[in-house]
Amino acid sequence: QETSDQIGVWIAGMGGLGKSTLAARLCTRVREQRPETKMAVLVGPLDEVALLSKLSSQYAQFGEILARLNQPGVSLNGRLQNFFLAIEAADQPLLLVLDDFEQNIPDAYVQNGSLRLTDTAYEILAALCTALEQTASRSRLIVTCRYLQEDTLPPNRLHKERLLPMGTADVQKKTRRLIGDEAPPQVEAQMQAQRILDIADGNPRLLEWLVKLIQQTELVNEDLLRQLEAKQTEFRENILAQTLLAALSSAERQAVARLSVVQLPVSPALVTALALPVAALDRAASLSLVE
Repeated sequence: QETSDQIGVWIAGMGGLGKSTLAARLCTRVREQRPETKMAVLVGPLDEVALLSKLSSQYAQFGEILARLNQPGVSLNGRLQNFFLAIEAADQPLLLVLDDFEQNIPDAYVQNGSLRLTDTAYEILAALCTALEQTASRSRLIVTCRYLQEDTLPPNRLHKERLLPMGTADVQKKTRRLIGDEAPPQVEAQMQAQRILDIADGNPRLLEWLVKLIQQTELVNEDLLRQLEAKQTEFRENILAQTLLAALSSAERQAVARLSVVQLPVSPALVTALALPVAALDRAASLSLVE
């Protein structure tokens, strides 16, 4: 809301809960309410060059704005303040999305539980938050991250939203939808097993992948289930992804890898233009590795 003193939202939750999907819906709503808003998305590791390049590409037709954004001899915080003031005056506010922000937390800090950001990411996030607060512009920031530990963040006025796992009713509803009305009896019986539901632990993506694995029984074995049970929820996704990828042929894995550079929905024509036969993606799509 334009009248809110918050500069954006931090969406936290384990992988597969729909953080990026929620961010996309927020973007759609903002663009519907304020069509003049420009949008920029940065995924993963954050650095000054990538940020300024992304912002510059959105305002390439505004020479004065670019001059302020890249003004030599001025700190990043100062340039960002000048930038937000300039785009506000031009009635061209920005919605900036920092997606998969957990990639700015080194593995060592995840393992020891400190969850500290890299110095670079901390400084840039601090500059963005300060600039947005001090300019009181209509521009907003959305951050999606697996983790939320407020004492590791710079001072900010971001609304914090934690996404929770699905409840029992939602799990049952999604299970029925994934299995379908014509599922073989043995599949439905397995899906009702508390063991499978415990492994999914209310995570929509894990549940979907487990359903796909069960429907292709050659991919499921006792060792796999024990591995999943032995890992924390956030690492089960990696095991399942490796299992699903291993089920693909070399050509199918190559197709998935080449298509992974695409961050937005695209038409089949683009897939063809990338020299990827659509048929090579059929099995990957059946395993929910490609949508």
